[in-house]
Amino acid sequence: MMQKSYVHRINRPARIACLVLFIATLITAQLLLNGVTAHAAQATMSWSAPTTYSDGSALSGLKGYKLYTGTASGSYSNPVDVGNANSYTMTGLNDGATYYFAVTAYDSLGNTSGYSNEIKLTTPATAGSGGSASAYTVTASAGSGGSITPSGATVVSSGASQAYTVTPATGYYISSVTVDGTQVAANIAGGAPYSYSFTNVSASHTIAASFAVRSYHIVASAGSNGTVSPADTWAVYNTSQTISITPASGYQVADVTVDGKSVGPVTSYTFNNLAADHTVAATFGNQGYTITASAGANGSITPTGTATVSAGSTPTYTVTPATGYYVASVTVDGTAVVSNIPGGAGYSYTFTSVAASHTLSASFAMRSYHVVATAGTGGSVTPPDSWVAYNTSQTIGITPASGYQVADVAVDGKSVGAVTSYTFNNLSADHTVAATFAAGYSITASAGANGTITPTGTSAVTAGSSKTYTITPNTGYYLQSVVVDGTTVASNVPGGAAYSYTFNNLSGSHTISATFDVRYYNIATTAGTGGSITAGSWALYNTSPVITITPASGKKIASVTVDGVSVGALSSYTFSNVSADHAISATFM
Repeated sequence: MMQKSYVHRINRPARIACLVLFIATLITAQLLLNGVTAHAAQATMSWSAPTTYSDGSALSGLKGYKLYTGTASGSYSNPVDVGNANSYTMTGLNDGATYYFAVTAYDSLGNTSGYSNEIKLTTPATAGSGGSASAYTVTASAGSGGSITPSGATVVSSGASQAYTVTPATGYYISSVTVDGTQVAANIAGGAPYSYSFTNVSASHTIAASFAVRSYHIVASAGSNGTVSPADTWAVYNTSQTISITPASGYQVADVTVDGKSVGPVTSYTFNNLAADHTVAATFGNQGYTITASAGANGSITPTGTATVSAGSTPTYTVTPATGYYVASVTVDGTAVVSNIPGGAGYSYTFTSVAASHTLSASFAMRSYHVVATAGTGGSVTPPDSWVAYNTSQTIGITPASGYQVADVAVDGKSVGAVTSYTFNNLSADHTVAATFAAGYSITASAGANGTITPTGTSAVTAGSSKTYTITPNTGYYLQSVVVDGTTVASNVPGGAAYSYTFNNLSGSHTISATFDVRYYNIATTAGTGGSITAGSWALYNTSPVITITPASGKKIASVTVDGVSVGALSSYTFSNVSADHAISATFM
């Protein structure tokens, strides 16, 4: 009996974890029965055990494996549970047939991996009587930086063909392809793939590919009156390369194009993460100079930074202080050209007919705002003239002289009333305050709880004028007393009514005060013949008195009327939250 064996190895991650190395050995046995040669093929497969689940945690409770067989790729039937073993021999395979094998692992909890890598095996065809069956192995391998397809060991029938494709990874090229130890291709340009076919196979072979990192060609060119560096260079894949552009003395960069597209008059350009060839082209213009502009805190200069300007040009720069600040100084080439510009105004500077490089700088300081206060006859203001820092506060006091009162206060020309002080908050502008005074007196008005007096507080009044005050009790209260300069002028004003008092032909200062007390409301009761009703009374505001109706012996209540409206034959009636006078009457029968 003759036999041939073939080995195929592939690594692929599994899903329970990693379903590891998969090996297949194909054996074809020839049997001579009654002068007829019969062939029986078998394949022995082995694999290494997974050690983790797909989330990286340790695999525990591995129970076994299932081996799947099919005659089409990815289509399997009749899996064989081989138990917790790492190899299995599949017998009864047909000669000259192609089979596909895969294996899964499972644990004691029923978790199952995905399929392993698929193994394709073709059993050798049988020859006629006295002939021989042959199959060979082609082993393919690839170094880092690329791949070969198919990879690993492939069983090829005698006389058959097998094609291979070698593909470099991005940024790599094929540096060498060897077949049976002899180089068949080298240094394939541009990262292109390569194909190789074994035809009419009559022996086992090897094919191996190696790869190297690509370098990309960067060509930089410079027009007249300038240089680029480096001008011609090769840069390794995924690295960076900077091209410097330098104008000759008296010239400036006019434009730079990268791969045919303008990137402006830059003096350097960097290619990052290189993955292609590139070109850089620089052109240069007529003589030019630089102007470097800078601004301190709390203001700006436009344009800022370093700018390249042509000879003879007239560039203008604008200096602008931030709100609440002023331009403290502008210097050109180290010499102050302006300082302390008032009012927070901006400033412009123009370089005329530029013939050299220059510097321009600006500094700023916080503004102070002018607050001017004036007082007419009969009073004073404090402070009358002050400078106050931006965003701070300033209070102006207005004080009438003896026998005078504040007549009016105007802030920035607008009346704010007869106030005795005025505060500017968060100052950001100049201001004026003007106070006027008039001879006169004051009236101080106050009210106790449960009522009001209008106007309240201290009021300034002029000599000979009149002033009226209105005193109003709250609901449920009445005016108990009004006192003027310590003397009661009104008391116990009935019915919760309001009261007015007028000071006439004023010739001095006065006080007026009011007090209030809670009201009582009259509950009038009447009873007809044949019964009685609770005697009438005065009820305190917001209380709830109860009135009782009682029929005489042998009588009963006919009707009860409240404020003229019948409420039925009630034996008692409650006035809730009294806030008015009421009348209640009862009749009997």
